[in-house]
Amino acid sequence: MNTIPFQFDRRIDASILYSLYENDYLYIEEIFTTTLQHYDADVEAFETHQQAGSVEGLKRSVHKLKPVFGFVGMSVMQECCQAFEEKCAVAADMRAIYPDSQKLLRLFKQSKKIIEADLQKLSAYNNTTPE
Repeated sequence: MNTIPFQFDRRIDASILYSLYENDYLYIEEIFTTTLQHYDADVEAFETHQQAGSVEGLKRSVHKLKPVFGFVGMSVMQECCQAFEEKCAVAADMRAIYPDSQKLLRLFKQSKKIIEADLQKLSAYNNTTPE
C-alpha cells in the first residue's frame, strides 16, 4: 500500500472523500467502480426522458443521479443536479428546461471521464508498493 496521499482530480473534492472513507483508497476505488457500473444506464435514462419531453422523468432521473456525485466527491455536480431538479419542479413544459437539460447532459459525460480517469489512477496507486 502506498503511503503518499493520492492526488484526486481538481474537480473532485478530496475532503469529501476523506470525510466519508478516510484514507481507504481501496474502498474509494470500489466506490468509483460501482458508480461507473450503473452510470451509463442512469445517464441514458435521463437522455431518454429528455428526448421524450418528460419533465417528470427528467426530474426522477436527476434525483437518482444526484447522490452519486456526493459519493465520488463531486459536490459541484451534485449542486447542479439539485438546481435542475428544482427547475423541473416548477417547469411548465420541456421548453422551459431544455437548454439546462442539454448542459447537464454534457456535464454528465464530462464527469464520467473524470471518474474513469481517477479510477484508473487509483487502481495503479493501490497496486503500488512503497520501496
